[in-house]
Amino acid sequence: ISREMLQNNPVVAKIRSSLVKRTLSDLKKKLSKDRKSYESFWVNFGPVLKEGIYEDFEKKESLLEISLFKNSKSKELISLDEYVEGMGKKQKDIYFMTGDSYENILNNPSLEGYKSRDINVLILDDPVDSFWTSSTPLYKEKSFKSVTKGLDDLDSFDGKKEKDDKKENKSIDPLVVLLKEQLKDKVKDVRISSRLTDSAVCLVGDDNAMDPQLEKILQQHNQLNQELSLKILEINSDHKLIKKLAKMCTKKDEIVKINKIATMLYEQSKILDGEKPTDPALFSKSLIDTIYSSLD
Repeated sequence: ISREMLQNNPVVAKIRSSLVKRTLSDLKKKLSKDRKSYESFWVNFGPVLKEGIYEDFEKKESLLEISLFKNSKSKELISLDEYVEGMGKKQKDIYFMTGDSYENILNNPSLEGYKSRDINVLILDDPVDSFWTSSTPLYKEKSFKSVTKGLDDLDSFDGKKEKDDKKENKSIDPLVVLLKEQLKDKVKDVRISSRLTDSAVCLVGDDNAMDPQLEKILQQHNQLNQELSLKILEINSDHKLIKKLAKMCTKKDEIVKINKIATMLYEQSKILDGEKPTDPALFSKSLIDTIYSSLD
């Protein structure tokens, strides 16, 4: 009997379906009744099970129900149901961020605005996470939303603060125009962000962009027949450096200096995003020159 005949045999297919269904049911019971033991199991086999979320549309929902995730609020693993239960009244989506390690993701500037508003974010550091999140828009009517793509909706959590910010941001507009011109070949756009609280800048993708971690994985395996897509540079209008640069924009003799700093900010944002500077040697020289100038 050939392998192909067995694979296409309806009896074998029915047995396989029944076994998978029974296994998922048993795992769900294990998660409910023996959490500690299940978490040990998940640490070892979770990444393999998550491949099924990407590959098996029929079992996607069942697999998501028994999946556990790292998160920005706690070192404890949580399920999606637990995440949804802990959402605030104004939160509508399940926020997540993909990356190569828990520490790198947790320290990424894109998370700052969510942390400051006590919004939990799923930390997805398995390579397969970049695949299943790209093909799974919903879980029980809640949308998955990457914190590194598109416009953030954090202002909706702030209420009256949004109007005050819009007035203050007008003083930053000339700097935004200058940054767009200086970095026009490096970024898709420059805009003011609500994502940032401590950092001056960060890089994000637009709404229709591929997941940045998935893009890196495909490029590393020579499966991406194009250059990495241009990202959007977001700036923190409350940061002291950005405010200083905005004031300098009014002086023509400071434009050259601002342009140099703009390039350095872009390269720094790449480093914070887990990438190498475009030209490490040039970046190092610019950094040393800037430090030296500050000592005068």
